Amino acid sequence: MNVKMDAGPGGNRGEFIGWDVAAGKKVFGIPEKFPVWSGVVVTADDVAFYGTMDG
Repeated sequence: MNVKMDAGPGGNRGEFIGWDVAAGKKVFGIPEKFPVWSGVVVTADDVAFYGTMDG
């Protein structure tokens, strides 16, 4: 399929976001050049790993 995506603020098309579910607030965000369509793995030491479209 062909998908056209325009960049948003700062020239980014995606963001990896961490939420505080109890407070309902965004805790952090990592801007990404491309959309973040991967899953996330979090270790017992609270280290998160996710994939990016540009590797």
